[in-house]
Amino acid sequence: MSRLSPDVALNAEGLLEKAAAQTGLSDFGDDSYREPYNILLQSLQDEARLNTQGVILMQRTILRLLANRLRIEEAFTSYPEMAETPIERPLYILGFPRTGTTLLHNLLSCDPASRWLRLWEGLYPAPAPESLDDDPRVAKSKEFVTGFEKIAPLLASAHKLNATGPEECLWLIEHTFADFIFELRANIPSYSRWLSQHEADPVWYLYYRRQLQMLSWKCRGSHWVCKAPRHLSGLSGLLSVFPDARIVQTHRSAESVLPIICSLC
Repeated sequence: MSRLSPDVALNAEGLLEKAAAQTGLSDFGDDSYREPYNILLQSLQDEARLNTQGVILMQRTILRLLANRLRIEEAFTSYPEMAETPIERPLYILGFPRTGTTLLHNLLSCDPASRWLRLWEGLYPAPAPESLDDDPRVAKSKEFVTGFEKIAPLLASAHKLNATGPEECLWLIEHTFADFIFELRANIPSYSRWLSQHEADPVWYLYYRRQLQMLSWKCRGSHWVCKAPRHLSGLSGLLSVFPDARIVQTHRSAESVLPIICSLC
């Protein structure tokens, strides 16, 4: 593996240019992402102390997110009516990690009337899916899962990734670059301090809703069933954008939860 300079490989403007070149597109959407994006990239360079593999993995992740943003805007430019897709009475499962949220999410997703996020939709949300059963992004996502499990082989024992199974909203919200998933990938204290003050900002949920509208446009259920631990700290922002949301909160004693969360991280 060749050596990479983090200053080059994780350069904020350089990655924007590379994503635009890869896709042939230029509109990244609302500029609200730029502040957390720039803070994240600077924190990765200054504090994360990534090795070469870490730099490459973070670069791939960020390029995927930027390319997705470009394709999302292209989709709405082509079909502006997607912005009128209603997201009514979404059901949110809230709780700390390891409190049974995944089990409950999987159970409620068995309702044939429900709509839930497939991993492949979170990884590659645009363009709007024509079908949830036959999409070329499924195969691409299976390759992602295989590669991810090679890097983190023990993760499957705690949270098994399934390209076509129910997944957390983080795969959509991370496109805002304002999500604590980045804190699980690297030591980025400056970014963490910023995020702690902004995680509930409604602007992230507006972009998240935009993605749900795109995904629902041709593949709609009676209601969305969603879950992600970040909704606990972002609850005020979520409810400002989805005032009719229904909330189910799981609970487990803190002395039981915290050691398991540490193990997961």
